[in-house]
Amino acid sequence: MLFFKKKNTSEIPSDNKGNTASTEDYFVEGQVLYDIAKVHEVARGDMNFFKKLLNIFITQIPDTLLKMSDAFDRNDFEAIKGLSHKIKPSVVSLGIVTIVSDLNDLEMGYNSDEAERKLRKVTAILNEVIKGLKMEIEATS
Repeated sequence: MLFFKKKNTSEIPSDNKGNTASTEDYFVEGQVLYDIAKVHEVARGDMNFFKKLLNIFITQIPDTLLKMSDAFDRNDFEAIKGLSHKIKPSVVSLGIVTIVSDLNDLEMGYNSDEAERKLRKVTAILNEVIKGLKMEIEATS
């Protein structure tokens, strides 16, 4: 399990288009980034299956985030709603509690400014989760 740590400005995450977000809005020292206990439970001790589940998340989420960003650029809030709904079960199963309410809000629809803020937060946190999950996989190899 990885915890949020204070970031310095050289580590500010960006979305898939290179737009930076301020991590100060999203990261709180000591806050749990994700919890893989449920994934371990589902894998029932099968480390290959465990890694496969994490790899599915690692490979599919960036594409979904890119689609969400593209939808935002097109003002296609219906697509954002659908994509938010699509990734929420994976986010919940990995215990990424810091963005569940943001995904719920994106599913409900928001004005452009609020949707952009929530989308940037979701992107920043999921990019950090992906880094952590890659470390989890390396640690089990």
